[in-house]
Amino acid sequence: MLSSLLWLCVSVSQRMSSEEGMSCAEFLYPLFQAFDFLHLHTKHNCWLQVGGGDQWGNITSGCEFVRKKTGHLVHGVTVPLLTTSSGDKLGKTAGNAVWLTGSSYPLYQFLLQTGDHDVATCLHRLTSLPPEEVDVIMQQHTTAPESFLAQKRLAEEVTRLVHGAEGLTHAETATKALFGDHHSLRSLTSDELLNLFSHVPTTQLNFDHLSSDTTVSEIAVQAKVVKSEFAVHQLLSTGGLYVNGDRVAENETFLPSLHMLPGNLTVFRVGKKTHHLIQWTH
Repeated sequence: MLSSLLWLCVSVSQRMSSEEGMSCAEFLYPLFQAFDFLHLHTKHNCWLQVGGGDQWGNITSGCEFVRKKTGHLVHGVTVPLLTTSSGDKLGKTAGNAVWLTGSSYPLYQFLLQTGDHDVATCLHRLTSLPPEEVDVIMQQHTTAPESFLAQKRLAEEVTRLVHGAEGLTHAETATKALFGDHHSLRSLTSDELLNLFSHVPTTQLNFDHLSSDTTVSEIAVQAKVVKSEFAVHQLLSTGGLYVNGDRVAENETFLPSLHMLPGNLTVFRVGKKTHHLIQWTH
């Protein structure tokens, strides 16, 4: 109990002396967490609480609180925090949480973007690959870092672990469709497209308002894919605007037979990562 109290005092003191200060909710957080443990123990027979290393004081305080209230001995386990090479924590409070629920695609993409300085640590701690195999992967990655071999293996292993083989296939198919050419997108059904782009901004436009001389850039502005015609012209000049995976040319006319996917859908892409879905209605 003394160690947890000391930890709490030091933690509060550091936060109070920082520039950000400490909110009331943050100050009471250890108390809330202790009551959570008590509730879980009495209502759901929970005997063990697991958390990151930075939760040691909160967890031990909860263990002591449960013991005093019930006479039962409960336990806590902490694990080392997963941090980047710069020391930033991977978690929702830091704004870079690794979400395991929902579609497998965001998780796959998140892991693909792991930095070179962090990928080895993630391979060791997030996968069941033997250390010797991780060393081989990193050697190959160092030889050709532009291939992102280590990041791809990390994304494959973790996505398969969390979402299964089917989830990994979906994530790989989605990645190919999003960043491939129009043939990849046209191979998907309308339901698959809607599922694939469920996480991106979507705009509904009336098909009947199209004219024979409507341009792709006009539609981009109308759907608010970009903010203005000036922004569209900037993108076109740098080759940064895509429709269904194909780069858009200056003053390109919108052709339904060419620019619509199954289910009357059109996918805009700005730069490398920003997507916008248009659903055409009558």
